[in-house]
Amino acid sequence: MAIILPVADDSDETYFNGKKIGGISNIAKIVRSYGIRKEFVKAGQENLIAVMVTDIKKDGGLIAGKPRIIRFENIVATDTDTCVSLEKYWRFRLDLNATRTGSFETWNTNWAAIDLNDREWGVIKPVSNWESLGYNYDGVAWYRQHIFIPESWRNSQIGMRLGTADDAG
Repeated sequence: MAIILPVADDSDETYFNGKKIGGISNIAKIVRSYGIRKEFVKAGQENLIAVMVTDIKKDGGLIAGKPRIIRFENIVATDTDTCVSLEKYWRFRLDLNATRTGSFETWNTNWAAIDLNDREWGVIKPVSNWESLGYNYDGVAWYRQHIFIPESWRNSQIGMRLGTADDAG
């Protein structure tokens, strides 16, 4: 399977069920595609995607694209048998600790944990930049989405794609 996520402005670190599956730093207009190891997937159950986005300047966030998870058996798939849409609202939280310290090395990687209670987090549409939603913010933020992977996908090759990053604005 492949996961296809929106354009990230401007760096990302991406986790599936608490396991890091990829990340790209400070590179604009590069599509992010990440494979997901079969042993990370809980077919027939809820799974968690967590994405940490770091924005250095201007518009930040997951800002463009059609996020989805697909099976590699049909990489151009758009139907529900081979594709899970991620276009619904995601849980969202600013990581003020990383921003306040001035070090993006102090982010809360435990925010990718499966058992983290994110019910108090805000919600955000993934194809919007933070600034357009009232967050005047440059720094680190987290997105989380709980998704159901169909039982029929058990032992399939899957993955995700973030899209591209652009902070040149």
